[in-house]
Amino acid sequence: MWLMLQQETLEEFVCYRCKRNWQRKNTGIVRVTVNEKYFRPTEVDLSINNPKKVEENLKWKPKMTFKKLVKEMVAADIELMRKDPTA
Repeated sequence: MWLMLQQETLEEFVCYRCKRNWQRKNTGIVRVTVNEKYFRPTEVDLSINNPKKVEENLKWKPKMTFKKLVKEMVAADIELMRKDPTA
């Protein structure tokens, strides 16, 4: 973020490469249900970004893969549920 704010002109940067990491399969098993009132009206089905501009202009690359990020987030949620199942 700091590097972006140091630029001479205001530009938009994509900072993380989002690869399509999952496939939708209809297994007939419902694992999670979501109340539709929580859906965003502008939900995007697929969004794959290209951070080439930030890599070239700011010389920045992510230090963590998407897979590792998801693992960390799931581990944190599991730990939170162990400490407080009502969280």
